Amino acid sequence: MAKVKVMIIDDHEVVRRGLRTQLEMEPNLQVVGESADGFDALGKVEALHPDVLIMDLQLPRLSGIEAIRQIVHNGDTVKIIAFTFYDDESTVLSALHAGAMGYVLKTSDMSELLSAIENVMAGRRYLGSPLPDLAIDAFLNLRTGTARDPYSLLTSREKEILQLVAEKNSNAQIAQKLFISRRTVEIHRSHIMKKLGLHRPQVDLVRYTAERGMIKTLYHVGKE
Repeated sequence: MAKVKVMIIDDHEVVRRGLRTQLEMEPNLQVVGESADGFDALGKVEALHPDVLIMDLQLPRLSGIEAIRQIVHNGDTVKIIAFTFYDDESTVLSALHAGAMGYVLKTSDMSELLSAIENVMAGRRYLGSPLPDLAIDAFLNLRTGTARDPYSLLTSREKEILQLVAEKNSNAQIAQKLFISRRTVEIHRSHIMKKLGLHRPQVDLVRYTAERGMIKTLYHVGKE
């Protein structure tokens, strides 16, 4: 029987090495490649054709969720497992919407990740057991077609701030317009990022607002 080809995407070398060591102990698994960022992962998936992709969600240059979305959009048949510390409903939901077949927390036992690989290879979605009830509810909603748009999780104030971000306002400018402190703006932005499953403060927020039509064109954002 052919081995399952696995690729690991994580920006921490220690994590990649640890996973590779553990996975290669399994007789039916073969690690065919690694990558440390989202953009690099896109090219390597196309070149190496892995069966399973273990994907961190907080990656440089291109977030894990956006990388998942692009890989799925490109028509690749690889099964993707989100592998992350994020256990909130909005991030789980964003990853599943993007096209992840599995979701496993980094705090899980190795057996959990192996179960995820087995299930996604069999065509079944998989959520790791440590996930909260809200995440399970989000998964069930997705299966029944009634999943909530993560944008709906934002408060009216958070939506207001997101719109001002889309209009290129700095934190200081937003604070002045809303008559609140800059620190309060920063806290709201942090909550927005978490609820929308985004990870790079400026780049991902700009891309999100552009994709949602909150700004007409995606203006240039330099590397962080």
